[in-house]
Amino acid sequence: FGIVKEVLTHSIPRALILSLVQIEFLIMNSVASFQSAGSTSTLNLANNLQSVPMSLIGVSFVVAAFPILSKTFAEKDEVKFWDTYGEATKKIVLYTLLATVFLWFTKGLVTSILLGNSSPELALAFGFFVLSLTPQCIELLITRVYYARGETKKAAYLNIYACLITVILVYFMGTSVSNIALAFTIGAWVSCMMFWFSVGDHKKMSELV
Repeated sequence: FGIVKEVLTHSIPRALILSLVQIEFLIMNSVASFQSAGSTSTLNLANNLQSVPMSLIGVSFVVAAFPILSKTFAEKDEVKFWDTYGEATKKIVLYTLLATVFLWFTKGLVTSILLGNSSPELALAFGFFVLSLTPQCIELLITRVYYARGETKKAAYLNIYACLITVILVYFMGTSVSNIALAFTIGAWVSCMMFWFSVGDHKKMSELV
């Protein structure tokens, strides 16, 4: 029963975090459905397109760093643990910022070529989503930092707060598809700061022990 309890303790918060992403976009789609015809499709197209660089850069680095983070924490090597986190953060910030700049200035061309749609609203929504690449990837990494340390509840609380921030912004700003994307991006940056300060305080406490 001890093993089962431990598995459930770590699994339930992770399942909750995964469901929050779906809930967040369900609400965004609901808000978009009150806009002009085709707004929901435009929002989903823009979001699906921005998920490609996020997966190629953010998810790749996070997946590569997670086993090292878990191993170093198990070995109680706090120095290497935080060094690994720091190196991963630097690489994610560098590559996502480069991708953001490139995709922002080519957003119209990208949506036109890849999606066959030259809609200015789609291009602008995609551009706003692209501006959230860096904070989204940093949040993914910090969530895995808490996973590696076995603090899944902490990660769940942070993601719940992040979801609430985004939902509130979308509700008040969602007058168009591009505004919904902009609200999502603002929420992502605000949430990223919350994650950043949280893990920073955690690092300071671990160094004092």
